[in-house]
Amino acid sequence: MIWHVRVIESEGRYDRFLTGLCHKLVVVSKAVEKRFNWLVSKNPEKVTVIHNGADIREFCPIISGDDVSSEFNLKPNVPVAGIVGNLIVWKGQEYFIRAASEVRKVIPSAMFLVVGDGECRHDLERSSEKLGIRDKVIFTGRRFDIPKLMAAMNVIVHSSITPEPFARVILEAMAMGKPVVAMNEGGVPEAIEDGINGISIPPKDASLMARKIIGLLSDRDKAKKMGQAARKCIEKHFSIEAIAKKIQKEYLQILK
Repeated sequence: MIWHVRVIESEGRYDRFLTGLCHKLVVVSKAVEKRFNWLVSKNPEKVTVIHNGADIREFCPIISGDDVSSEFNLKPNVPVAGIVGNLIVWKGQEYFIRAASEVRKVIPSAMFLVVGDGECRHDLERSSEKLGIRDKVIFTGRRFDIPKLMAAMNVIVHSSITPEPFARVILEAMAMGKPVVAMNEGGVPEAIEDGINGISIPPKDASLMARKIIGLLSDRDKAKKMGQAARKCIEKHFSIEAIAKKIQKEYLQILK
């Protein structure tokens, strides 16, 4: 049996019980692996890191965002920053809204997409209204055309305030060839090389987030190069095919 672990924290007694039952423990990041340091120190061959993957055909730079731009009346060449995820407290979209307010002071034409739904939606809408940018922030609700929505964005932001094991949305954004501004905790730094294929920042720093967004929206060449590097990174290390081969290898080793 292989036990796949996709969360950073859990109750230790369950960890010890389940690791005793399985032949191999597969974790989605080195950040999650640290949760099992007690096991790695005793039996390192039992733990393997295999990251999440992205579908590089579904999430591809050639996808057009024209339908989304038409739907939300986004004019050509208008800079757009966006965020994708469930609207819940620990995803930190509140900091994205605050950053959007600061971005607008420097780039008045900028627009912002908040993709997803959840318990915090009304609070986020009220925050954008208090900051005077309600007409510049588009709340799309729950959507099933994420690649098209990402295609309509110039910069994609990840704002979680709690460390994530290995955020798949970041991989998907990178696969789209988009520059990403992401939190530098959890498994995220294992995919993003700061300044090369994305930008890493500490959580809860809306002002710094705003400055990084402004930098990418203002320098299209830099954003394009970063997006291209991000796509190459996903193709080389995080495609579904590459991840599937690693998982297959682990199963075959157990069968032997």
